[in-house]
Amino acid sequence: MTRIDPLRRSFSLLLPLVLGAACVPTDKGEDSAGAVDSGGADEDSGGGLTDDGGAGEGGDGGAPADCSGLTTVIWLGESGDDARHPVVMAAAALGISSPRITDHEDELLEALAPGDVGLLIIDAPADTPDDETHAAIQALRDAGVPIIVSLTDLHREPEVWGGLFGVTGVDQWDERPIFPASGASVDLFAAPSAFPAPLDPQSSGWAINHHVLTMLGEGEVLATFDGAESAEAAIVRTGGGKVLFNGTFATNYQYVDQDGDDLNDGMELFINEISLMGNCGR
Repeated sequence: MTRIDPLRRSFSLLLPLVLGAACVPTDKGEDSAGAVDSGGADEDSGGGLTDDGGAGEGGDGGAPADCSGLTTVIWLGESGDDARHPVVMAAAALGISSPRITDHEDELLEALAPGDVGLLIIDAPADTPDDETHAAIQALRDAGVPIIVSLTDLHREPEVWGGLFGVTGVDQWDERPIFPASGASVDLFAAPSAFPAPLDPQSSGWAINHHVLTMLGEGEVLATFDGAESAEAAIVRTGGGKVLFNGTFATNYQYVDQDGDDLNDGMELFINEISLMGNCGR
């Protein structure tokens, strides 16, 4: 059985109640762009989960109206208040009330052990996978389980990450804005949670803030650095559509709320990514 800290479980169960307002667009509050402390919304904006294909509408070809049935494992790179992490908040906003949240490789292996995973999210893990973890992730890839990935150490062990996900990257030390790629089949800024481009990070605690990505096989560029027409990929979908690879990290945007809707931009990005890859809530 997966070990989940009782306090963490309590936070996860409470989050859908706190974030439920995100699903009902209302008038925008007074908050300005910049640092915010909440993913919930006392005065939610016209952003948040959209009506056309948002949670509760069941759009996108009959996809479930929310993601409550999606068994999700989240491997985070830092322990602490996981309930405030943008990825965990995004999962809760989509109805995933009890994801299996792990901070270390041994916990990840335990979380994957039941064999019922519908989505794996890897956000800036502190560890490079050892052989056992590598094999477990590869087994998910082979089974066609969708995976969302963000890495801080793509420059380390590139053959490991490249082999797993078909992506390499060049380190970016400065904060760089991210735009939806011109001509992409999916706009990750639009639905089910709309937020304005560019995705512009706060000053990050990471030494490396981003990676310019190169796909090693077929795939699609969904977002780019510095402009919609840029050739420098920031977010790509590869692996036959089963891998969504971010050249940035959710916590870069934990205190950024450019449209003042009380939903931080990292959370909104991952609402859209989880919805896309889990085929739910759209």
